[in-house]
Amino acid sequence: RSGTTVPSDPKSGSIKVANYDIRNFTSYQQLASCSDVVVHTASDYSETWSATERDFLSRVMGLPNADSRLIIYTSGTWVFGNTNEPFGQLPDSECVPPAVRWRASVEHWLHDATHKECSVKVVRPALMFGGIGGLLESICRPMAGGSASRVIGDGRNNWALVNVNSVASLFVSIAEKGKKSQFATNANYGCCHDANAVASAINRFYGGSGKTRNISLPMAHKIFGELALMLTLDQRVAIKSGNASSPCPAGEDCALKYFAAPFFDH
Repeated sequence: RSGTTVPSDPKSGSIKVANYDIRNFTSYQQLASCSDVVVHTASDYSETWSATERDFLSRVMGLPNADSRLIIYTSGTWVFGNTNEPFGQLPDSECVPPAVRWRASVEHWLHDATHKECSVKVVRPALMFGGIGGLLESICRPMAGGSASRVIGDGRNNWALVNVNSVASLFVSIAEKGKKSQFATNANYGCCHDANAVASAINRFYGGSGKTRNISLPMAHKIFGELALMLTLDQRVAIKSGNASSPCPAGEDCALKYFAAPFFDH
């Protein structure tokens, strides 16, 4: 997101960070052409979101030497809708919420495309936390000192969550495995908490008292558009082992434990 070079692992030198526009193929064509791995993480939050992502994928998949290139497409666990079961490999079209039905369609299209010369893998992060910015922070971070954190609806629905660092590590792991990795990987490691608890934890994380404020779905829709409905999904997806469910992951892979530490400790 800047035109500078930032420090990285000494063994690999540095990482050059540059600006590209997912809607403008010529802006990234040269870079994608000479890359072994192309990771899609951008989104065009507009009415053309679906068309933009499909166009991006079509163009990258159509570049020369496609058989030697790995493409990783970032989707999301919202395609599974309301569920109390572990996430699967492909979403059931009948269960996909209307707001992300197009994304499930892209996934099925990519699954068919994997039988061609291009290798494509899908990563579905749960609602991400950690780092700076992001959807969760934009909704729940208090607007001013002492103010409440917003929660859409009654807040009793469960959010499936994942630390952004775990998602980054997953990208690296899939890139290293290459074509040997499975088609789709769901980035959620058992972290699942109700929206009220997470919003309250975020409020305290930023120096508040843990106060939350529930806003109606119609009001939230005016602010966040179709994303508002996605934040009312109930995804109780603790990872199951046999007939038992595993506990929430340890350390910073658990959202409540992550936000329990003061902001400046991260």
